[in-house]
Amino acid sequence: MSHRRLTFRIGPRGRSIALVGAAAAVLWLKPMGLLLWARIKILTNIPRTAIADEPRAMVLPEPVSLLSLDPIALPRASSRNPFAESSMPSADEIGRA
Repeated sequence: MSHRRLTFRIGPRGRSIALVGAAAAVLWLKPMGLLLWARIKILTNIPRTAIADEPRAMVLPEPVSLLSLDPIALPRASSRNPFAESSMPSADEIGRA
């Protein structure tokens, strides 16, 4: 029995297509491999130390009564223009007085 080699005849167009396909595969696979390598590197290098705060009792703030808050004054006629200046004093002006 004689063994004959299996050969394919690929013309210049086929070689060009194969070369472009191989280059595209390399250009796509290399960044994907680098991303996978970076992800594995990050996940395997997690620090093994932890810093704990001193244990202390949680103190909840006193609840604020809604009756003790100052009422909010809204203008009677609202303006559709959001850039219009208001005639009401701002919080900065009230704080300075």
